[in-house]
Amino acid sequence: MACLRAVCNYALLNHPLLKKEGLENPVNKGFKIRKPKDRADRAMAASELRDWYKQLQEVKSEIRWHIPCPKGGTERAFDIPLSRRLCWLLAKVRRVGRVLYDGSPYVFAGPSDHIVHSQEKKHPKLAVGHALRHTYYSIAVNDVGIDQRVLNALVNHKNGGLVDTYFKADWAQLLKAQEQVSAFLWKAMTAEA
Repeated sequence: MACLRAVCNYALLNHPLLKKEGLENPVNKGFKIRKPKDRADRAMAASELRDWYKQLQEVKSEIRWHIPCPKGGTERAFDIPLSRRLCWLLAKVRRVGRVLYDGSPYVFAGPSDHIVHSQEKKHPKLAVGHALRHTYYSIAVNDVGIDQRVLNALVNHKNGGLVDTYFKADWAQLLKAQEQVSAFLWKAMTAEA
C-alpha cells in the first residue's frame, strides 16, 4: 500500500491533468498503512554473530535443516562451492547423523531418512532460515567486499541489468569468495568478547 500511495502521490503532483482536477490520493481513503514490523528474517550484523553462535550451541541437535529443492524448481538448480570450513562442518554433521540414525547416508539425517523440519524453529530468538541467508549476503557484500555478481551466483540470484547478463563467474571465483565469507563468519562467530 505504501508503494501504491507513493505512485499516486507522484502522479497527482506531476501530471498536468490530475493537478488541474485537484484530485486526492485514493489510497489515503479507507486504507490504513501499517508500520513495518521488525522482520524475524532480517540480516544480522557481523557484531551479532558471536551471540547468535553461542545461542546456536544451546540447541540440543547438531543436525540443522534440509531444503528439498531449490527455489524455482529444477530449472534453477545450481552447484555451490563449499569452503574447507563448510566441508568440515558438513562432515561433522554427517558423522553425528550416522551415529544417531544407524548409518544414514544423508548429511542431515533424521528418524525417517532426512530432516524436513528445523529444530531451531523451536527457539524463537534464534535467527534461522532466511535470516541466515540475508546475513550471509549482507556480510559478504558489506564486510568481506565480495562482488555482488559473484555473490548472486553463490546464492542463486539472478543478476540484474543488461551488462550483468554477460557476467559469468567461474568456479575459482566462486570458491575464493566462499572461502573468504566462511573465514569471516567463523571468525565473527567464535571471537572472544
